Amino acid sequence: MSRARPSERGVVVFTRPRAIALALAGAVVVGVLVYSRHARILDPAPPLEESDSYYRPAEPPASTIGLPLAVPMDIFVRLLDEAVPRTFGTPDSLRALPDRGRASVGVALRRGRFHASIAGNTARVETTLRYGIHMSYHLPGLPDPTGSCGFGDAPEPRLSVAIESPMSIDRNWALVTRARLASLGPTSTDAGDRCQITVFNIDVTDQVVDGARAFVADHLTSIDSRAAQIDTRSSFERWWHTLQAPIELDDSLWLTMGPESIRRGPVVSTGDSVTVALALRAHPRIVLGPRPTRPFSPLPGLDSGRVEPRLALLVDGRAEYRSGTQFLMDRLAGTELSVGKRTLRIDSLRVYGIGGGRLTLEVHVSGDLSGRVFLTGRPVVDPATERIAVPDLDFDVSSGRAMFGIVPRLAVRPFRDFLRDQASWPVDPALQWLAKWLRRGLNRDIGDDLRVTGVVTSVRIVGVYAMKDALLVRMSARGSASLSVLP
Repeated sequence: MSRARPSERGVVVFTRPRAIALALAGAVVVGVLVYSRHARILDPAPPLEESDSYYRPAEPPASTIGLPLAVPMDIFVRLLDEAVPRTFGTPDSLRALPDRGRASVGVALRRGRFHASIAGNTARVETTLRYGIHMSYHLPGLPDPTGSCGFGDAPEPRLSVAIESPMSIDRNWALVTRARLASLGPTSTDAGDRCQITVFNIDVTDQVVDGARAFVADHLTSIDSRAAQIDTRSSFERWWHTLQAPIELDDSLWLTMGPESIRRGPVVSTGDSVTVALALRAHPRIVLGPRPTRPFSPLPGLDSGRVEPRLALLVDGRAEYRSGTQFLMDRLAGTELSVGKRTLRIDSLRVYGIGGGRLTLEVHVSGDLSGRVFLTGRPVVDPATERIAVPDLDFDVSSGRAMFGIVPRLAVRPFRDFLRDQASWPVDPALQWLAKWLRRGLNRDIGDDLRVTGVVTSVRIVGVYAMKDALLVRMSARGSASLSVLP
């Protein structure tokens, strides 16, 4: 009979016969575990990373959205209406003619409505001036003879006037005009459009043209100063504020534009408007969850430079792990596999993130092998299949040790490869989802006075990143968009 004896270190040490018996008993237990038809795997879950911020992908660069802004021509027409009086002078307000010392003339001008047109970036406004002249000639000691044109039954001579001005927006969001007199002269060559005072045999049409030119030129500077005083900045500030507000696409689904700056491009004519090509630099996002909140930023200064009239977005969307779990459950639950000489059945699966850019596939099995195993890996977009895959999916250290202690390593590899092959997700639903909501988000009224119209021509996934709470799917969308001001 063997007896235990204390060791020098305080550990109980058995004599040789007892030790041999215990060793043989242990060998029997190990043999049962290894060679038993049924074995159970009790594997702890992989540890979670404290933070996955290091592995979070960098913010995508700002997107460029071409936003042609139409400035209606009626703004310039209104400026002219305010700056140029409808009437000027009276026939009784006589003034001496410079080259005729005894002659005095009184002129009454009456302008018609302005009519606008556009050529390139230049607004052209035309109108007709009708006028009448009363003329007298001083004769010492005799009654002053008088004559006139355009009064009584005589038709009023006409002058055609054209005023042109390029229109733009300066860095401070003020309307800028540079009005100039483009042309002024008799409307036609007919005698009715010339002022011939027959009693004096004098044609004063040229003098009237000179006076009308001076009259219009005197008011052009006021057109430009009035344009600069128009409060266009308030409108832009209101629109900028509107673009910063989240756009509700659906219940708990939001499109945020994230405007950063605006650049001004060339000015062109479109119909009855002058269009300033603007490029909005933004960080658009589609967000699932509660209404996003972010502080509002003030309207920045308007930059100038090249403007690409296109829509190029990089959008980060969230793919919840529960949807990936459900996809794999529908696909793999109930599958039976042979692992070595054993058969197991996949009962359930779960996908979740553990940080560090990795996800975990938790697999519950039953049969000759029962319990749970964990495989980890980094998701990528497979360009060949256009699916989200995990090509490096493999048993975590603990699961691998547990499996290899029961089944030879070579026998486990087909099981791993099967899961690696099956643990993939199609990207089509994500692409269709993004295209659908972008089309809805880019074709709607924003606020009370802005309307966005857009076309999405292509959508593709450019990257996928495993975060602890969800998969971050980065998608690229291309197309075009325009912003218009509602009446």
